[in-house]
Amino acid sequence: MRYLLLLAVLLVAPSNVLAGQPAWPDLAPLLGQPKDSPAVVAMVRQQALSETTKGPSGSFSSPDGSWSMLYESSRIKTIVLRVSPPGEGSSSPERQTFAPPLPGKLTRQDGRAQVVQKLGQPSRPDGDQWLHQGLVIWVFFDQSERQINELYLWQQEQAEKP
Repeated sequence: MRYLLLLAVLLVAPSNVLAGQPAWPDLAPLLGQPKDSPAVVAMVRQQALSETTKGPSGSFSSPDGSWSMLYESSRIKTIVLRVSPPGEGSSSPERQTFAPPLPGKLTRQDGRAQVVQKLGQPSRPDGDQWLHQGLVIWVFFDQSERQINELYLWQQEQAEKP
């Protein structure tokens, strides 16, 4: 009987529930890939991502809202990781946080000082972007700069903004 119940759960559960959130090392290679490449298509299917388009640009978003892949000219340009719960008055209070380990050994609890300690000095005068292993990491802190809210990541050779 337990096996039948397990089989029933496997048949009706959305694939993203079974797959869980992908690890950063599985997402990083998708940067720069065409949105219709086998690797991107496989991730979209495995994670049951929804697509929003606006001309040649758009995004693939996780069902729980914890991460997205943004594309421009049909190539994945930016990955957004939402690492803190939505704030009060958020338009999407049901959104989940990205739980797998973050790039650069960052954690949600890292403030600006800890990010500088882990990644070095910021690469821009505004102090919110760091270069790390060929990536630009744009860190969005909470208002007190005591924890990370979101990370935007893209390949270093791309333009300044995602």
